[in-house]
Amino acid sequence: MKKYNKIFCILIISMFMFSPDTYQAEENSKEQKEVDISISPSPVLFHLTNVKPGDKISREITISNKGKQDFRYLFSNTFLKGSEKFYNELILEISDGKAILAEGKVKDFKKLDLRALESSSSETLQISIEIPYELGNEFQGLSTEFQFNFLVEGSNGAVTPVDNGGGILPDTGTDYYKFLLMGMVLFISGFSLYMVTGRKFASKKIKLPQFPLKERKEA
Repeated sequence: MKKYNKIFCILIISMFMFSPDTYQAEENSKEQKEVDISISPSPVLFHLTNVKPGDKISREITISNKGKQDFRYLFSNTFLKGSEKFYNELILEISDGKAILAEGKVKDFKKLDLRALESSSSETLQISIEIPYELGNEFQGLSTEFQFNFLVEGSNGAVTPVDNGGGILPDTGTDYYKFLLMGMVLFISGFSLYMVTGRKFASKKIKLPQFPLKERKEA
């Protein structure tokens, strides 16, 4: 019985050691060590309040590659809170100091095209937000808040989000089919163990003790 218990334990341990999740976790950890992005300032947050038509807010963003491998990155914006009506009227301009990379209304900005950044290098982008001069009195006193979110393209082509501190967020996605596969393996292993041990005990003849019958005395 102890022998079969050992075999069953080895099957379970081997399944966890060589499961796809284990290999994927190791690959993700290795890639995160080699890809290291830093965003300054972080988070890239715009909170517009007490502004008037014609005002222009500019900010410089430095993106640094501190990792061992080159990567490509992109970013998009997300409306957070405040007046969406005011947000929809804002004008955006993004440049790298040499050329304009994007311009138009903030609400229409979906994402910046992938930009390459070599290892141990950095670049600075200028982001300008302008409040149109022609906005009427109905926009007075309104405020809005939105944020730019950065993503990094890994070696496998997958795009990984960057947290507020500049690091790459871990891959916490779960594939349910893997858990189903693990459950099936456990069930088959347990059933096989039951059949083997059950047959072993069934093959043994169990002798029941025999007791002499006492003769009944007639009255």
